[in-house]
Amino acid sequence: MKAAVCALTPGGARLAASLLPALARAGYEPVLHLPAGLVEHAAQAVPFNGPLAAVVARLFPTHRALILVMAMGIAVRLVAPCLRDKASDPAVVVLDEKGANVVSVLSGHLGGANDLARLLAAHTGGRAVITTATDVLGLMAPDALARAWGLVPEPLSAIQVVNAALAAGRT
Repeated sequence: MKAAVCALTPGGARLAASLLPALARAGYEPVLHLPAGLVEHAAQAVPFNGPLAAVVARLFPTHRALILVMAMGIAVRLVAPCLRDKASDPAVVVLDEKGANVVSVLSGHLGGANDLARLLAAHTGGRAVITTATDVLGLMAPDALARAWGLVPEPLSAIQVVNAALAAGRT
């Protein structure tokens, strides 16, 4: 599974580089993307010139996970133009540059962002921030179960209904 890791500051670059071994152990093929001026902080980084938005637009459809070490507002603006649908969007996880908060932003269940946030939080000693109702309530969501079994639930439109029923205790 291809994972792109991006950062914008020297501290973020150091944290991002430290995530690569944990991602590799979890079965990801991580690649670190940094502005050309920051590659001195991580020798294994792929440098880029120009706007990060262009890099994210190129990586979004070809990677199963995007890990963004930067402010949430920047991350949301970067991925927003790329969003397609629940079945094809990659997991998106955002970390602050200290790794204190590891936030599952997109594709929490089907894309695995919730599990990825937990994995990265364990690595950084930070807190995984998961906001999906089923996870908050300690319930197994059917789309998370499908992902664990390598399946895609059909119809996808039913997932929201089933998850809402689970969260409301109507099961």
